[in-house]
Amino acid sequence: MRLFAGLLAFVVLGFFALEIEAKNICPSTSFDVFFNDLLKEEDSRRHYINNSVFLTFMDVSTEPEPSKKQKIISPKIADSYIQKIKENNLHTIIHGHHVKAHKPDTDYQFWLYFKKADDCWSLYKIVDDSL
Repeated sequence: MRLFAGLLAFVVLGFFALEIEAKNICPSTSFDVFFNDLLKEEDSRRHYINNSVFLTFMDVSTEPEPSKKQKIISPKIADSYIQKIKENNLHTIIHGHHVKAHKPDTDYQFWLYFKKADDCWSLYKIVDDSL
């Protein structure tokens, strides 16, 4: 009975170890495929967003005209930009490891910047040029 319980524990723990390892594997070696997976898979997004993401944005409260400001945002706020692409059906254009998301015929646009780290990409900067 102890042998069976020990074997069962070994199999169960081994299964969870494989699952943890699998989640850290990059979805693709192609950035295009990786980004499309990032849009679809909410669970994978948290693994590929830096803990501190730089956000550059237009501050419309400055006089005499808007100016660019920068701050550090949380992964949850950074993830909301990725969700906006899906929710607002924004058009995306991939330029290398950068993605421009925009709504045609409006000034609504932002850029997502990714860098390669640990054999995969991670979101490290967002530039929101919207007014």
